[in-house]
Amino acid sequence: MKFLLLLIVRIDILISNKGSEKSSDSNDLYCNVLNSRKRKNA
Repeated sequence: MKFLLLLIVRIDILISNKGSEKSSDSNDLYCNVLNSRKRKNA
């Protein structure tokens, strides 16, 4: 399950990087996903 989630996150980051040159958006998305994972695990 974690592998699938990481794969989806990486694909989303790649797509967002290709769509726009702003990498901050993809970084925010990645941080949000990590935070949500920590909440679920806690």
